[in-house]
Amino acid sequence: MRHEVCTWLSMRTIALPAVLSLLLLSPLAAQEPPAVGLAGALRGEEGGPGRRLLGPVRDAVVAAAEKGTIPADQIATRAGNQVDARVLIEGPAIFGEVAAMIAKAEHEVLIQEFYWVSGCQASDRIVAGLRALQARRKAGGAKTPVRVYAVVNVHRLIARHAKRDLDRDLARAGLDPRWVIVETALFRQKLIGNLHTKSFVVDGHGALLTSANVHEKQDAPAPWYELGFTCRGPVAGSLRADFAQVWQQCSGEALPPLALEPPSLPGDTPCVITTRPADGNPIRNNTQDPAAQGYLAAFAQAKERIRILMPHLNDTAILRALAAALERGVRVEIVLSLGKGKVRVSLPWQGGTNRKGVKKLYRLLNKDPAARARLDVRWFSRDGKSAMEGNGAGVNHAKYVTVDGRLAIVGSSNLDEQAINHSREVNLVVERPDLVAAWDRQAFEPVFARSIPAR
Repeated sequence: MRHEVCTWLSMRTIALPAVLSLLLLSPLAAQEPPAVGLAGALRGEEGGPGRRLLGPVRDAVVAAAEKGTIPADQIATRAGNQVDARVLIEGPAIFGEVAAMIAKAEHEVLIQEFYWVSGCQASDRIVAGLRALQARRKAGGAKTPVRVYAVVNVHRLIARHAKRDLDRDLARAGLDPRWVIVETALFRQKLIGNLHTKSFVVDGHGALLTSANVHEKQDAPAPWYELGFTCRGPVAGSLRADFAQVWQQCSGEALPPLALEPPSLPGDTPCVITTRPADGNPIRNNTQDPAAQGYLAAFAQAKERIRILMPHLNDTAILRALAAALERGVRVEIVLSLGKGKVRVSLPWQGGTNRKGVKKLYRLLNKDPAARARLDVRWFSRDGKSAMEGNGAGVNHAKYVTVDGRLAIVGSSNLDEQAINHSREVNLVVERPDLVAAWDRQAFEPVFARSIPAR
């Protein structure tokens, strides 16, 4: 409750009448040079096994590139991409992997986080990773330091603790600039236009996307249910371009280029990165950005089944897209958090609770009993007996979507009015049936089986 209320209050420090007259800051254009051309990255895909879903999704996302954070020719990549079939589940596993990635860095570490609290298990692991990095560089007699760049979201009501806690963790890492240099920048939230991204990129060719913030909700023994996904290759370069854009926006300086050739990897997983910049205008409802277009295009292509695991589902455009899929004969399986962030989502322009969103979705299907029968909504449960309600220990905060057992969208975006219309977000879209099946088995199917029917 504290986290959700504090987050919303940080968005609402200006009276509503004044909101309508504010000019919102637009993010600067990405400064990264294109690493992989779109045509070259996806050469050979036409007519291949990935075309039916990823092709139209890619096309919709690229068409909306000007409304995103990375150039069109870095949105889609394929040759050299490796995406891990292992899903990192919950904070200890996610931030343990983050620490391991940091410890192995040779040149650069990039960190984007929405929320940061010092002294939690997640920040302890990041500090441990930085210390291990320094020890390795020192023992190896490195001639140049690894540079670490971190951006966190701040606002008046949370700026003190976010900046203070980040600085405190960096100080306790005890870093020597001969081995590790750290620079930080603050994303100054405008009204409800926040930085909601959670990404870690190492040396421009390894990355981790997650739903997890750096705060005490990740602490064992009862962490929130979160997911993390790792990837390597040109797709990580696309995520570096996303970070370069926000670094330029927040620091006023270009992210220095990496003076190294990325390793040649044997992977061949087609990937699309979808993004959206922050937009603090609370009355603006616009889905013309790459992140929203990615979801809408994927739902429009669905033929058999859509699976969704989310903390929040209330965006009107998303609900209509799901209703259209159900009416086409698609089965939709959804697991939602019950009562999570109830205070925030009940405020104006936030879309309402998940109960309200579910009722709206069923109402859209009032004239189609068969479509209603294909919709299966459940409340997240740990024990299979009762739904977990509110913002307490162990609740669901994961963001996960799969379509037809072959395409997945994972990352930072919820499916609510806030994420679809206002927050800065980044997601990874992949199409590979064996990979998606492995992810479903780990992240979705056990949760769906034990969760509680909503009707």
